[in-house]
Amino acid sequence: MTTESPTATADTPAASAPGSIPIVPVLAMMLCVFALGSAEYAVIGLLPDIARDLGSTVTASGWIVTVYAVTVAITGPFLAAYLARYSRKRSMIALMIVFLIGNLISAAAPNIVLILTGRVIAALALSAFAAFSIATVATMVPPQRIAQAISWVAGGLILAMILGAPLGTIIGQNLGWRATFVALAVTAAAGIVAVSAAIPVDVPADTPPDVLGELRTIIRPQVLIVLAFSALGQTGFFTAYTYITPLLEDVSGFGGATVALLLLVLGVGGFLGNLAGGRLADWNLPRALTILLAVLVVALLTLSITAPSKPAVVAALVLLGAAGFAVVPAYQTRVLTMADGAPSAIAANTSGINVGIALGSLIGGAALAHGLSERDLGWIGATATALGLLVALWSVRGELRPTRESGASRVGA
Repeated sequence: MTTESPTATADTPAASAPGSIPIVPVLAMMLCVFALGSAEYAVIGLLPDIARDLGSTVTASGWIVTVYAVTVAITGPFLAAYLARYSRKRSMIALMIVFLIGNLISAAAPNIVLILTGRVIAALALSAFAAFSIATVATMVPPQRIAQAISWVAGGLILAMILGAPLGTIIGQNLGWRATFVALAVTAAAGIVAVSAAIPVDVPADTPPDVLGELRTIIRPQVLIVLAFSALGQTGFFTAYTYITPLLEDVSGFGGATVALLLLVLGVGGFLGNLAGGRLADWNLPRALTILLAVLVVALLTLSITAPSKPAVVAALVLLGAAGFAVVPAYQTRVLTMADGAPSAIAANTSGINVGIALGSLIGGAALAHGLSERDLGWIGATATALGLLVALWSVRGELRPTRESGASRVGA
């Protein structure tokens, strides 16, 4: 493997088309992120089938989901730090090969233990791949378009929630649960081909980064602050989002088929919000962080207030989806600038977001177990996100002032 420079070369699309986002490379990375994200959600609806087929319990098979998320959260920064010395392109290809192998192991597994082994192997790829794809796309566009490019790559995760989860369930229910893992492996193979063909070869770096240096970047105060408000923001969002189906059914009174449609609406709102959030972050990153976190607080409170009203809660749902995902490109662009593009820090932020997802679901579950209703989860989530907003406001103090600076200086602020 060769090492790389963090700067774009004359061979990159950014050089040949100044000011534009290189669509083909971005879509190649987006496809891989879609596969990696789908692996997290696609098997959720198949847990009873897996348990029944392997003579296990649904509770035990639930670890198939948990172990993937935990592995993503823990291993990402360390793996990204280790691989930072190598070519990003080849590292991304290697990570997707590992993901492919992990899914084939799960597909062929005769018992829960081997399925879990495959899940751990597959999960190694997500956080590190996301970090390298964000670091790579940042070298392929001008500074004033970085957040928009990141939003397209991150959009693969949202599409995984919108399409990956239901498609995985449909495939598993019609062809058997093993077919879902095979489908994930096939998607990974397509991603490997796409990255191989579309991503430019990296330029070797004079001095390869060392693992300890990469990991030291994570504990910079300004990086830790980003990790904190990213995790808090996502904790608040997923406190409500994790239990959105029972809220829509039990509080708002929608039927099952309508709820499925509303979840699709929420997902589409999230995808469009993600792209809009990228544009807002490129306009002014400090303002984007604070505005979008504030809108998310409002959306969570609105969800609690409007839950009994069908028309109003639909509007609140669209706002929640848009705000919840619009802020993600701002998180990642902020950590990219604070960490000087270090993949380990980007991976740590992705892990922090996953921690927020886990905490949100735990907080929501605990609240329901102690007698609160699904309607209460909105204001509980708003409280966590408001804490994230306060941390973000403290982080960008002094940067929130009118300016006529160029987009490049705004992104780097």
